[in-house]
Amino acid sequence: MKKIFTCISLAAVTFMATTPAMARQQKQLTDKEKAAVVKAIVPAVFDQVKQISGVDFMSLANPDIESIINTPLFLPQVSSLRADQLNPISVTPDSVKLDLSSLDFSEMEMGDFIAGFVNDVKLTFSNYKEYNVSLNGQSVKIDLPEKIDVSLASLADDTGTPANLLSVLIKTGDKGTILPFNSLSVELKLGWLGSIGSIIPNFPLKDGKLISLTETASSAGTIDYAITLEDNLRSLVATLAQVPNFQVSLDMTKLMTENTIKANLFGTPLQSPNAKIPMGDAVVYANLKPTTGMPADSIVLTSYDAASGKIKGYKKLTPTIGVSGANLVLTTTDSVRVNTDAAWTPESKQIVTMPATMSTAINSIMSSLVSGVVSNLKASTQTSYTITVDSIYEAQKEKVIRVMKIDATTKIEATSLKDTKMIVDINFLKGSEEVNVMNIKATAPTNNPKITVDFSPAADPDGDGVKENVRMATLYITSDAMGIITDNETIDNEIQKVSVSTTTSGLYVKNGKGNYVIVNMVGKVIATGIITSDEQYISTPSMPNGIYMMSIDQSKVLGYAHKTTVKFVK
Repeated sequence: MKKIFTCISLAAVTFMATTPAMARQQKQLTDKEKAAVVKAIVPAVFDQVKQISGVDFMSLANPDIESIINTPLFLPQVSSLRADQLNPISVTPDSVKLDLSSLDFSEMEMGDFIAGFVNDVKLTFSNYKEYNVSLNGQSVKIDLPEKIDVSLASLADDTGTPANLLSVLIKTGDKGTILPFNSLSVELKLGWLGSIGSIIPNFPLKDGKLISLTETASSAGTIDYAITLEDNLRSLVATLAQVPNFQVSLDMTKLMTENTIKANLFGTPLQSPNAKIPMGDAVVYANLKPTTGMPADSIVLTSYDAASGKIKGYKKLTPTIGVSGANLVLTTTDSVRVNTDAAWTPESKQIVTMPATMSTAINSIMSSLVSGVVSNLKASTQTSYTITVDSIYEAQKEKVIRVMKIDATTKIEATSLKDTKMIVDINFLKGSEEVNVMNIKATAPTNNPKITVDFSPAADPDGDGVKENVRMATLYITSDAMGIITDNETIDNEIQKVSVSTTTSGLYVKNGKGNYVIVNMVGKVIATGIITSDEQYISTPSMPNGIYMMSIDQSKVLGYAHKTTVKFVK
């Protein structure tokens, strides 16, 4: 958190130090000082970008074999958390608004002026690419942006249009063997900052690529990922100037015969691009038994000395899953040894505790909600759960150290099936004293596809000058996740209203051309198909009496994206 807030603070200063108004009032700043402060803007933006795209550019610049292995590639979500059958949902990030005035500038010269100047920084997403993933057994279609524009409302032109500071362009190739893509390039395109850079000597930002990734896969089962840190990225951060490019190699040829996956991390020195320096090895002992709920029995890591290339030591991670009362407990044990002849010595454990029924909680809430609405025309239901992350070190194994605690409450309020909203409050508590450091509030209404997520610092334990309980950022997401409990009566004027009438053995659907999905009120899919005529009969002899939702995707018929959801009773 300290690094995140520091970057955002520097970014706020960047905006001020590079505007003409600030330049006139702070003439003591040299061009070199301005350029140094401007360097902070890209890491600050990247910190927001990685939350949306999943690409952490700065961590790629400091590769580590353990962080590479501890990804969903090797340790995906546990199968025992999955629900039996859930309706597919779609998620599209729309934009992020940052209110940097929530940072405390009181000790800075012109602090009040700066705070009032940076209260509306916006990241806007476009050029989406579709990815289909499974999250905790839930089928999700995610539209990730390949263009991210960063604007500042305080720098508006004569028409009131905010100035575009810069754009981040993300280009991906076709589906990869393991990753969602087989190639990736990230490029920086300067807008308003480019014009500022033209008048500042040695300005660090420029148009061009930042990072490139290329996959090379063989039919035998080996995959290489070459990651290149482009010159444009290296010029931003002095510590990256001599960091080697690197390669991640996966050998999956022994997966079926020996239950092992081997991973190697190599560095490619800039001075010797054909050389390969070992930076870390890993052997994943896979668990292919479907009943265990964990994908690996253990992971053995080998670390190397950066200077000599010699082996420094070995580390073993052993994940286990168990149940304690109503909770699911995920425990990862770390053991070390200096050489292959030595015995493994336990060093520490990380313990993650969460409710075992968390994956089915939403379905239960929805079911209760619908029953309440149907009988009383209004309803309210609430559920709470806690997730904890603890560490135990072998040297003091009687002492449990609280690393993090997450308290979450999901509340649904409704006056009708149409006027319904889900509110999720999440509090992040840090350390053994459980200091609440961040509050997150998500609101998902059924009569609007846009979900808002607000982030507010609750405390400032690192002393970074963050104002408490002030909204710092708002993320806007477009999703049909709540559409399952809306009757969607608001339809565009030019679209004929879809209607559904029922008989003992089927349905008559009018004005509903398109692909349809019928679900019951707990989200289970009952039927799917295609409606090809303006009035069509659908046979449903085995459908029991009850309340259902029919979702019809009319995008192909209308020529633009449009979904209609109709509630009916059989």
